[in-house]
Formats: sequence, structure tokens, C-alpha cells
Amino acid sequence: MYFADGSSTRLSARNGSGAWETADMRDGKTGGVLDMALSKDGEFLAAVKRRVLMIWTARPRVLVAKCIRAQNTVDEDGSNWAVFWSHDSSTVVVVTDRGFLHFYNLVADAPSSLSLAFPSTHSHTMGPGEGNGVASISLSFKMALEIDAGIMCGIGIENEALFCTRDSPSLLSLSWAGLVNDSDTIPLADLAFLVDPDSSLEQMCTNDSMDLFVFIDKAGRGYLAQRLYEEMFEDDSGDDKSDKEFSDSEYQFPNAQSRYLPSYAWAGLCFFDPEDTTSGQNAKATSLAINSRFLLVAVGDASGSIFIYKLSSDRYEVTFSHELRHTPDTSSHSKRGPVSSMSWTSCGNALAVGWRNGGVSVWSAFGHQLFETRLDDQMEDLDKSRIDSYFFGVKRLFWGHGNVELFVLSSSAAEQDIYAIKFWHSPLTACPVTDSNSVCLVGNDHLLIRRGINDGFDAISLDMSEWESIQIPVAYIAKNWPIQYVTTNKSGASIAIAGKKGLAYHNCVTNRWKLFGIQGREQSFSVRGGLLWFEDMIVAAALNATETENQILIFSKDENMEFKCSHIEIVPLPIVLLCSTGSVLMCLMNDGVLRRFSIVQTEATIMLKLEQHIVLDFVIDILPAVQSITWNQGTNSVLIVCAGVLSVLNETSTDMWTHTEVADKVEYARIAKNISGIESILCLFRCSELQLSFPADGFTSESVLQSPVALKADFYPLAILFSRGILIGLECVISSSIAMQCVLFKMESKSLLFLGAIARYFLNAGSPESAFQFMRNYRRFKYFSHALEMLLHTVAEDDMGSKLGESDATLPTVIQFLKRFPTFLDIVALCARKSDVSIWESFFQVAGNPQDLFKECLGLGYLRTATSYLIIIQTLEPAAVSIQFAVDLLKKALEMEDFKTAKELIRFYKSINGYSGDIMNTLKHSIPGSLSRLNLENENNIHQPVDPDASNIFYLEVVMNRHAKHLLASYRIRDLRQFTNLFSIPLTTWLNTERNRAAQIRNLSHAFSAIHQQFGLPYPEELDEKEYTPEIPSVKKRMSLPSGFNPSHESSGHGTLRLDISAARRVHAGPKSAHVASFNEHATNVTPKVFDEIRTLAHCVMEAGCHQWSLLLYSVLFDVRCIVNTLQGAGKEHAASLVELLNSSSEGYKALGRKIQEIIKQ
Repeated sequence: MYFADGSSTRLSARNGSGAWETADMRDGKTGGVLDMALSKDGEFLAAVKRRVLMIWTARPRVLVAKCIRAQNTVDEDGSNWAVFWSHDSSTVVVVTDRGFLHFYNLVADAPSSLSLAFPSTHSHTMGPGEGNGVASISLSFKMALEIDAGIMCGIGIENEALFCTRDSPSLLSLSWAGLVNDSDTIPLADLAFLVDPDSSLEQMCTNDSMDLFVFIDKAGRGYLAQRLYEEMFEDDSGDDKSDKEFSDSEYQFPNAQSRYLPSYAWAGLCFFDPEDTTSGQNAKATSLAINSRFLLVAVGDASGSIFIYKLSSDRYEVTFSHELRHTPDTSSHSKRGPVSSMSWTSCGNALAVGWRNGGVSVWSAFGHQLFETRLDDQMEDLDKSRIDSYFFGVKRLFWGHGNVELFVLSSSAAEQDIYAIKFWHSPLTACPVTDSNSVCLVGNDHLLIRRGINDGFDAISLDMSEWESIQIPVAYIAKNWPIQYVTTNKSGASIAIAGKKGLAYHNCVTNRWKLFGIQGREQSFSVRGGLLWFEDMIVAAALNATETENQILIFSKDENMEFKCSHIEIVPLPIVLLCSTGSVLMCLMNDGVLRRFSIVQTEATIMLKLEQHIVLDFVIDILPAVQSITWNQGTNSVLIVCAGVLSVLNETSTDMWTHTEVADKVEYARIAKNISGIESILCLFRCSELQLSFPADGFTSESVLQSPVALKADFYPLAILFSRGILIGLECVISSSIAMQCVLFKMESKSLLFLGAIARYFLNAGSPESAFQFMRNYRRFKYFSHALEMLLHTVAEDDMGSKLGESDATLPTVIQFLKRFPTFLDIVALCARKSDVSIWESFFQVAGNPQDLFKECLGLGYLRTATSYLIIIQTLEPAAVSIQFAVDLLKKALEMEDFKTAKELIRFYKSINGYSGDIMNTLKHSIPGSLSRLNLENENNIHQPVDPDASNIFYLEVVMNRHAKHLLASYRIRDLRQFTNLFSIPLTTWLNTERNRAAQIRNLSHAFSAIHQQFGLPYPEELDEKEYTPEIPSVKKRMSLPSGFNPSHESSGHGTLRLDISAARRVHAGPKSAHVASFNEHATNVTPKVFDEIRTLAHCVMEAGCHQWSLLLYSVLFDVRCIVNTLQGAGKEHAASLVELLNSSSEGYKALGRKIQEIIKQ
């Protein structure tokens, strides 16, 4: 499919200074571009202004010729109005507004006229398709013809130009020599299929390959017509039937009984009539386009709508197929005005549409919108004069050669440029690959590939930066542009491409291209019909250079980077399509016979063995319309997609086949085998949906279309990853740059999980075990729970209406199914939170009581999930109930030390309790007062139940105080600091109230060991005692310290013994050798931040008067000065216990103990 990218470029006729040619404005008019046309071969583009004709070459894009008319010819013949080409691209016809036809011939000049000339040897790089240089041509005026009756519209066909006159409406035939073909000129009144013969035609369109015409008359009716020649109706017996008349049947087409007509006649029918109320169309037709490959006719009307009609294979019938609808988020297209122009790609897979007042859109052939120039509200700040004018209206558009560019002419009368929008396209429809591990896009001279989508692919990492851009070698693309076939092997590591001639291969691992070393070998064949990989070999359907021999070529790779043709299979007829399934090669030739080959490979050779012929003339009417052929080896059936219709051939006996049409409007189809216990899955992309079917008993219309899984995607799917349950694709979006004042097109990767949809299919079919076995294969992926949540959400939305309580309701079945997975509680909570509150009561009648689910979460420790249920309970239950559940959850959160959840619960408590103050601030200021009122001096009270009024903030103080004491009693001083910091509680103040209760350490050894564990500190094995010899201030000796001594209090009366801690020298935590990884096997590298945290905590506990804790923390830091200062205020009993603890520890601490003893003795 086709995706716009980047910004549009312009075809401009500016002079060297950037200003417009003054000759275009001598008469004071603006001189904007009025019309443009592309030659039949796509090599030239012509455009006209009021008095100027310009010719560009497509490759390279150069203005090679210009003709400026003299003013007197404008006054006599009128100004230019329209332009079109002859069939052989040798003549350009310009139509004036006074009914004159000016014929110009393209004359080839000397090759050197536009060739590059340099004063010295100069190398330069050629672009794609520029290998032959710039075409040297000039315009030669041939003649001017006046049509007295005036001209409404005209087209160029193979041997003539056909016009519809304004006065006395007629179809006028002119030879390219300027002669009127009287026998081929016919008044419209003589065309029996016209509803109003007096109404002239406003638009004519033709398709050479189908020999069909479509007309729009002045009343807005659409006609399909065919010109009938004498040889088409000669009787087989040779009898003269000239006296018979053309059958005046409903469709006005000849039938088997009326094969004899005059030497020349028209037949046709009206298929679009705005006055026919039964047709559903009530607006006039304004534009038409024919898709010759899929036999489709697109009709755009005055309301801006686009309708697609399907032609029968005999072209005698036209039926409505579908309408092209805008995406749901698109604003009403009525503001766009009427459809002004439409154009199909040469492959027929996409349709571009332009509106007179509203930009461009691109659709796939069967109705999926791919691209649209839609300006949203965010772009209102852009300067409208800096936005390309075709955003606000289109007059003409068409696809360029190779379908890599869309040329657009704005409807603005002052527009001087022609815009070209760059497109990437996917080779999915041209080279259908069923098992590749990559997605590839083809551009003008680059490839974009996303490899490894099945291996290391992450559903979250879909950014376009993950795609790899590969430059196609200039040596190949300069002469062989455009690229017509691209295919990747199964691993995605190898890419093969084919242009006009030859082929090339790229290795994505080594990032190297392989080309033919001899250009003659490259130019000796053209790939026609298909290009694919078989293991590490390239298989190509080819036509030799002389177009006399049709071949199947198999190339292998070798070390010298030269192509080696391993096998050449000569086939009798040209190949229409080449497809493969495993080792089976299907080759459809233009005789309508499908030949099935098996690929036989030995150690030295590889060859093709013809296994079977299948005549498909009863299935395929138009061979070029065949999109894909798939051989299903398990059931000996063949799946064929032709013109959007999926047909299945089932073999009943030898060379006997039954044919069944399964589905229409199919863009592509594939079969996946052995997917997570499923034997086969048929995947169809049709009507903007990916449909998955599970045909267990063969591919029949009943098994395929019976309740398929439909995945509605707002993007175009490019790969189906069954190994991961993900559908990935691309969407084209528009982004704006306020700084650059421009609008850019860009591609965005999209994904869609379809695991839940398949599980629901099995549940609806009454096979919950199959659904479980399927889903459990994907439980290793991080998005597995999300897939289950999507399943529950979609079923809940569908069943919460009229189905709930009925026998066909699916929700109870899905709930029972989800209970088999450990994430059931999370899935239900998340689904409910994302659903409308109005369905909660009904939803939990099936899913379970939310209070019971909440308690189950508490028992399992799922705090985040319990929080979700708490919000649900708050909505469904009275406030008193939710308050009690909130307190229970707060206790559990503190018990599990999930402080973040606890903090959120306190806010929740405030909201449901109607508390208008700041709970955190209240708790912080209430610690010295209200918490002390608890008088819980017995530390065992921290585990005793307290049941005050839950609506009182004081109850939260009790809960918080209990947990703080619990942390302190467990010697988890670091966790205590984090707890108080999180809740903004001053740790020093709280410890001061608990210094004689919970802060007392009963087992110094356990507390010392806990400090090491919390901070990840190993026990030191050695110590440089000289480094830790502090300078001791001169003090008077006392036998004992006064009671109540606190070194941090200024009120202390013992000034001679008080040490100023803030002025003390910070002793380094010790040499690197002091702490070695001998504490335990999980010891980690200790950073300086850890020692800073310990020092801060040590100062805090010392200021609170908790001497035991400060001594332990300073000992860990080896801060001898602070240890001595603390001991001077703590007493001899603390010194003795500390020295005893250090002496019973590691060698490093023993040395510290000896040093402290020495200082104390001094």
C-alpha cells in the first residue's frame, strides 16, 4: 500500500532570480497553471498557463521545453484552457477557451544540447531513472484547428483524438494529422444509451487496455460506453447482416443474437443517475476513473462522496461495490466541495482523490483510507500562505511513473507550481510473503525495512527510528528505475529487488549489495511475473532481452559477490504470477493454467519438477487481476485472490476441482499453520478489517465465513505476528512545524493485540480449554495481562446492555476463564476503572463482590490492586465502609513497607473523611503532643489492637506511631529515616520522645549487624591506626558525668566538658582497605553518598539523645572524635559496652576499640 512521507516538492517555471517569467504577465493576468497531463509512457509532463505550454521530463525532472504564444494568437484563438497527449507521446494538443486546437510535436534535438559539460574531467552521480541523461527535445508548432461548435472535453486515444462539442453536441473524431473522421463522428442524439441526448458531455475518460469509455453529462449522470467496430460483429458464417439493427436492450450492449451492426457504433449504459432515488446517490457526478486491473469504476459526486462500481468480466454489467468513507475522526467532507479529480495507481491498488475545496486523500482499492491532507485545530497557528495550496483545493491530480509520486495541481487560480507528493509503498500486494520476519517499504531510491519483528520485537518499540534505511545502488537504479519487485527472505536478512532489467540483492547483515559484474548479464532479462526467495536462493519469473523466451531463474549466492544461476527452467508461455508455499512453486501463465512445481534440491544441484496442471479458466476471467495464489498442502486446496474475490479450489479427485467464492473486497490473504495449537488460520484483510477464520474441515465458504474474528484497525496492517499475537502496520499522519511554518507528512508504526479476540472466539464456540491452551503460549510477554484486560473490556461493553442475564451472554464465561490466570484480580480492577461507572453494579454481580476481591488482594499482598478496589468500594458503598477498608489497607501498606501507597492512602482518607486540613502537617505537629498522650511505654503495645474512632485523625497517628516503633524495635534505622522523610515527620523530635522507650537498644550486637546489612557495609579486616589518631582537646578529668548530661544542649552547665560537635574535624570514613567485601556474598560497592547518609543519621540520633545509636553509627564511620565526644556525655557503661562490642567484631573494629580505650584512659 501507499504512504506519504516528507514534504511535497514543486515543479516550477521560475527564472534564475526566482521570479515568474514576465512574458506570462504582459496582459496583467496572473498566469497560473490551468491544466496538466502526463504522457502515456510516463516520460513527460505537460502543463499550460494562459499563453504558455511547458514540458518536463519525469527523469530527471527538468523543464526541457517551453512555448510562449504571441499576444495576437491569444487575441485570435483564445487563451490556453486544457492539454492532453497523443497515445504515442509524440504530440501535445492544447485546447483554447474559444474552441481552437493547437497541435505541437515533440522534436528530438542533438543529444549534446542538454548534456553536462565541464572544463575538466568531472564525475557526477545520476539519480534514479537518470541513466540516459536529459532528453533533448523541443516543441514544434504543427497546426491550429478551429472547432466552430466549441469543445466541452476531449481525450487522446491510439489513432485519434475524441472531443465532445458544445453546440449540437456530438462526438467528434480527429486524426492526429488534423483530419475529421466523418465515419467515426456521431451526434449524441444517436446514442441510444444516453438518458438526455440533448445534454452535452462534461468529462470523458478512457482505458486503453479495456477499450472502455466513461462519460459524465451535464446533468451529472455517469455512463459506461464501448466503441464497436465492424470486425467485432461479423457473423461466423460470413453472411451479410448489415440490415440488422443494434439491439435496444436495457444495457445497450451487443449479445450473442445481435453480433451484426453497422460498420461503427457505440454501446453503453447509464450506471450513475442522481435523479434515480433507488440508487442512493442524490448528487451529480463530477469525476470518473477506471481501474482496468480490478474492473472498477470510481465515481466522485458534487457532495464530495466517492462510489466504487464493479464491472462484470464480460463488461456488460455494472454493480455497486462500495463507498469510500472517511475515517471517523475526519470532519464532514461536505466542506470539501465536489470531487474534482481522481487517479488510480498503475497497479490498481490505490485511488487518489482530490476535492475542489479540500485537499487530497488516498484509499486502497477496496475502501481503506491510507492518507488525507487534513488540517486539525493544532495547525491554526500556521501561516496559511506557507501551507501548500492544494490543502485548500485540487483541480487535477495523477500518479507519476512508478507510483512513487502523486502530482497535484491546486484549484487556486493564482497557483504557479505543480506539487509532487512523495510516497512509499509496500510490496505486500505485488510480492505476497507469508512467513517473512520483516516488513519492507519501497521508495524512489531507498528501501525501508523493519527486521526481527518475530525475534527481538517489542510491541512498545514501534518508532520509525527502528526502521533501517537502505540506499539502492545508483549503478543499478539509474538505468533500471522504477523498482517493480521487492521480496525479503524468511529471516529478513536478505532483500532482492528487480527493476526494468535484471535484479540485485542486499545482505542486511553485512550491509552490502550484490550486482551483476557484467552489465550485459544484467540487461539480458527482465523479471516479469514474480520474485521470491526459496531458502537462500532467489527465484525469478523472467523474460529474456529479445522477448522470445520465458524462464524461471534460480540464483544462488557465493562468496565472490557474483550471481550464479543455479537453474534455468524454460516455460512455454509468459508468467502472470509466481508464488510459493514451502517447497511448492505455483506458476500461473497467460493461458490460464496453473502449473505446480516442486523444488528438488540435492547437495550439488537444484531443479524444478512439474507436478500438476490446473486449468483456471472457470475461476479467473482476467489474468492480470490475480493478486495471490496459495497452496494449502494439508487439504490439497488452492486459495486464489482475483480482483478482490477470494476463491477456493478443493480437489475432489484426480484433476477434478470444485470452485467456491468465499469472500469479496479482499486486499490480501494468507494461511498460517500450527499457531499455538491451532492447525490453520486463514487471514483476510477486507473492508478495513482483518478477518481470521479457523477452517478445520477444509477451506469452504461455510467454514471460512462462519463467525470470523474481525479486527478493526485504524491503520493498514502489513504483518501478522502470530508468534506474538500482534498485528502491526502503518498510518500516515500530518505534523506541523510552527518554527518552520510548514506541514510534513510522516508514517507512524501502529500495533493491535488480537489475542483476546481469538480467545473470545473459542469461548463463544464452547471451547474454554482451547482458549486457555492458546493464551498460555503468550504468557511470557509483558503485554499478556493487557490482552486479557482487553478481552474482558470488550465483552463487558457488549454484554452490559440487553445481553446481561440472557443465555447468550459471554461475560460469565469470560470471568470463569480469567480466574484461571494469576492476574485475575488486576484484570478485573483495571477493566472496571476504565469502564463507565454506570455498569459497575451489574459488572460486579458477575465478576464478584468488590469487598471480597479487596480482602483477597490484601491477603495476597497486592496493594496496588487493592487500591483500585478501594476506589470502586468508595463509589459503590457508604463512606464509613470505604474508610474502614482504607485503614485496613494503610495497615497492610505499612506492614509491607510500601510507604508510597501509604502516603496515597492518607490523601484518600482525607478525601472520603471530608478533612479540609493537611493531614501530613497535622501528623507532623501532633507527634510531640498527641502521640505522647498514648503513653505506650511498654514496647509490646505496638502490636496490641487499638480501636479508636476511625473517623478521627488521631487514629492515623496511632497507626503511624506504631509502625515507626516497629521499625526502631527491629533496628531498621535506615528504613525509619526514609519513613519519616516521606511523611515529613521530624525524626529528631520523634526520637527525643522515644529515647528512653523504643529507642533503647537491648542487643547492641544485633543492632550493629543490622546497620551493616541495611547499608550494605562489609566488616573491615584491617585499619591504619595512625590515620585515626585524633587531636584530643585539653579537658579536666572527672570521675563521672553529671546526670542528664546532653552534649547537644546549650543549657548544660558543665562548660569545661562540653565539646562543640559542629566545629569538630570530620574524619574520613577510612581508607578503601577498611571495608572489604568480606561481610557476605551479596556485599555491594559502597558509595560516598552512603557514608554521608550514615553521618547525617548519626548526628540526628545524637541530637535526640539516643547515645547508643549514635555510638554505633559513628563506629561504622570510624569517626573517633565523635565517638569520644558522645561517650563523654553518655557515661562509662556505654563506653564499656561499645568497646566490648568492637573487640568481638572484625579485626578492623578491634583496632578501633583499642584506639578508643587508649583515648579514654588519657
